[in-house]
Amino acid sequence: RLLDRILSRFREFSMLEKIFRDGMEQYRAGRYAAAIDRWERVRGLDPDYPQVVYYLDLARQRSAEQTATQEVATRHRRLEALYEQASAFHRQGRWDEAVDRLTEIETRQPGLHNASALLRDAATRSYAFHAPLGMTLARRGRFADALPHLERAAALARWRGDPPGGMPALASLIVTCCEISGRWPNWSP
Repeated sequence: RLLDRILSRFREFSMLEKIFRDGMEQYRAGRYAAAIDRWERVRGLDPDYPQVVYYLDLARQRSAEQTATQEVATRHRRLEALYEQASAFHRQGRWDEAVDRLTEIETRQPGLHNASALLRDAATRSYAFHAPLGMTLARRGRFADALPHLERAAALARWRGDPPGGMPALASLIVTCCEISGRWPNWSP
């Protein structure tokens, strides 16, 4: 019986050793979740197994670092894709869409690539469309039609480097259009 118990314990230890070594292989290959799984099995079968707690902690730390690195890389790839899309819109003369994408980039990570310079250029070009159109529509008495263009021009002021709300004449014209059309602005001076 004693011999059976010794052999049984030896087989159990041999199995644990095999699982532990498999965990080491997983760890070395950078598959930390698999290594943690193997070592948790070892610890569950023998809580006093040598060094299992140390390697579990190490694998959990590396797994957390790997996850954080992957999240940063994913965020960076998304911003890169947004920038490429914004650049394409800019090249196509689709200023409003370029401004929208670039604004999102500037909000998430200011200074990515040349997003600030591209945003300023796209905002200036978009403003050059919306402000005159809004003013022309307002002069013709089409205040409700003028308002979205004037509001867009005012929103672009921030990115063009104008004072908040745009030029004082633009802000005044927005207020006038709102009063006459009976509509509240989507923008505040």
